[in-house]
Amino acid sequence: MSTKKQLLIVCVFLLTLLIIRLAWNAATGLPDQPTAKNGVLDLSDFAFSQPGYVSLEGEWQFTPQNDKEQTIKTLVAPSTQESEGTYQLDLHVQDTESLYGLYIHLPHGIFSVSANGQRLYQTSAENRDMSPVVLPSLQPDENGLIRLTLQMEEVALYSKFPTPRSLYFGPSKNIVGKNAIESLLQMTVAAIMLIQMASMLVF
Repeated sequence: MSTKKQLLIVCVFLLTLLIIRLAWNAATGLPDQPTAKNGVLDLSDFAFSQPGYVSLEGEWQFTPQNDKEQTIKTLVAPSTQESEGTYQLDLHVQDTESLYGLYIHLPHGIFSVSANGQRLYQTSAENRDMSPVVLPSLQPDENGLIRLTLQMEEVALYSKFPTPRSLYFGPSKNIVGKNAIESLLQMTVAAIMLIQMASMLVF
């Protein structure tokens, strides 16, 4: 294959990926939403419109892991500034009968996720792999409260801590749908890359 043809194929490939990414961003752009303040995110009057979930941005309550006095701090979402310890966020919802879901994509390490005192997910020293995980069965209490707790015991040094928008919350079916669409997007990109490599080998 000539250099010009190879260059053309690469350009088409990159353009296709760009179009897919722009379409994805347009379809999943988050609406204006409340922001957590002092460890509380009030969604009791929030309508979960398109795309049907919110980012858990804002101020979380945080207790450092090695703090003997258990001092509670307020910080903006899980971050590299304060990684190991206990993060807590109180979510207030209106519909107490529905199930809600949580989409999490945190760094490699040892941590657990709990809601209203019930442990929902946990990694260990033997299993630190942290690809995106969907927890689709969060049940608010009779007052519409979901107390979300992230216990970060150890974060791998090589693992980059994601942005606050690695944590999403919404009605269960919406969170499951988000994960399905992202999986489809990843498979589409992988297929395009495979076709690109095959075409370069053949031609």
